[in-house]
Amino acid sequence: MSRAILVNGPIPVKIKKLTSAQAYYEEGNRLGCYNNLVGALECFKLATVLKPDFDDAHAKKAGMLRSLGNPEEAIEAAKDALNINPKNLWALYNLWRATDPDRENPASEAAMKSIKDAIAKTPNDYKAQAFVNVLEDRSDLETEIYKQASIKFPKDQFIHQVLGFALKEAGSFAEAEIAYKTAATLDKDFVAAWIGWGDVLELQKKYPEAEIVYTTYILCQ
Repeated sequence: MSRAILVNGPIPVKIKKLTSAQAYYEEGNRLGCYNNLVGALECFKLATVLKPDFDDAHAKKAGMLRSLGNPEEAIEAAKDALNINPKNLWALYNLWRATDPDRENPASEAAMKSIKDAIAKTPNDYKAQAFVNVLEDRSDLETEIYKQASIKFPKDQFIHQVLGFALKEAGSFAEAEIAYKTAATLDKDFVAAWIGWGDVLELQKKYPEAEIVYTTYILCQ
């Protein structure tokens, strides 16, 4: 069974009516984790309409625009965030990647330094600390940070999912299988966890098990 059934399937764009910028921001984060980029973008847009000085919402809006292939709009959204908060980590990152997607521009070094400086000010944010290791191609440290986070927050399906991805990228497929399975068990609607779980099973040539995972996910919807 092909993973394309899950990856390319229809994604709902209807956004539920919420009452505050923070609520739309949180819903945007949730939809983004489920790979509903269009829905997440709409939520972040609505958050900035309700609260124009919401720098994190502008920054996340930039990220969605960049991922959806709109670098010019992403740059403007990132600049909007940085006009409000010049040290916004995700605005700095999205501005950098939208401007220089292949990291070939000499300005990339300065951009990376700005991001690291911003990360240094958030010592308790495991995502930011893991992120700096991605920038430096230190995936081993990134994986270790997520492992520690998964122990500290065992019920957080998103941590288990990113741990699974980091382990898969490191070639630790058996460990990645466990992490993805945990994430999918915690949340049966978490499409990225199910796709990742099936993916690492296929990478281990466990094709019958992978088909069961994909079929189970489809039947749960």
